[in-house]
Amino acid sequence: MTKFCRTIIPALFLLAATPFAVADEKLTIEGPVEIQQREKQVIVKENVECIKTFPFNVKAPAGGLFYQWTVPAGVQAEKRGNVLKINAAPDGPLTIAAEWAVIAIDWDKKTYSTETKFGMYTVNVGDLPKSPTVPPPPTVPPPPKIDPPPQTPTAFYFLIVRPDGPASTEFSRIMADPAWRELDKAGHRYKDKQKSESAAILGVDVPANLQLPAVFRLRISADGKSSTVIGTPIPLPTSSAAILKLGETP
Repeated sequence: MTKFCRTIIPALFLLAATPFAVADEKLTIEGPVEIQQREKQVIVKENVECIKTFPFNVKAPAGGLFYQWTVPAGVQAEKRGNVLKINAAPDGPLTIAAEWAVIAIDWDKKTYSTETKFGMYTVNVGDLPKSPTVPPPPTVPPPPKIDPPPQTPTAFYFLIVRPDGPASTEFSRIMADPAWRELDKAGHRYKDKQKSESAAILGVDVPANLQLPAVFRLRISADGKSSTVIGTPIPLPTSSAAILKLGETP
C-alpha cells in the first residue's frame, strides 16, 4: 500500500505593511528626499513533499521504451519498466531520475523518429528537520549604580581684621580658642591682620565705619592666586560655638 505524507506550509512573508486602499493614481512627493537603507527580514516557507512509509512507487509516463532509472546510493529499488518501486531509503531529500525513448511513427510517410525523454522527481524521506531556533539577543545588564562622591564642605579663608596697633587682651583670648584649630582641621584657613594690612588681601580698603574686630569670609581660587569675599563682614565671634559656625556655608 502506498501512502504519501504531504507537508503543506503556506508561504509566510514577515513584511511591515500599512493598510491602505488600492490607489487609482500614483502620488509623488516634491522635496529634498533622501534615500536610506534599513534591514528587512523576509522568511519564506515552501511546500515540501514528504513520504514516511515503504514501499512506494515513482512513475514515468507510459508508452516509452528502454527506461533507465538513476537512484542514489543506499536506496533499495526495483525497476519495472516505467515504474520504480522504492523499498527503502535513508531519511532526507531523495532525487530519482529517469531516461527513456519515445518513437513517433508517421504512417502516411511510413517513417518514424526517436526522441529521448528525461524526468526527475525529488521527495523528502521522513519528517523535515526542525528549523534552528534563533536565540534571543543577550540581555545587557544595566550599568552598576555608582554613588556620587561625598560632598566635601567648601573651604573658606577667614580674615580677621582688628584695629591697628597691639592686639587687645580680649582679642588674644578669642584667637586662642581651640575652635579655630577645629576650623583648620576642617580645611579652612584663618589669619588676623591689622586694618592697614588688610587692604592688600581684600583688594579694597576696610570701610571706616566698620566695627572692629570683624571677620571677612573669602573663597580662594583653585590656583590660589585670587580670592573672593563671600557675604558681608561679621563681628568677631566670642564663643567656641560661634567660631565653629563660621565654617558653615552661608
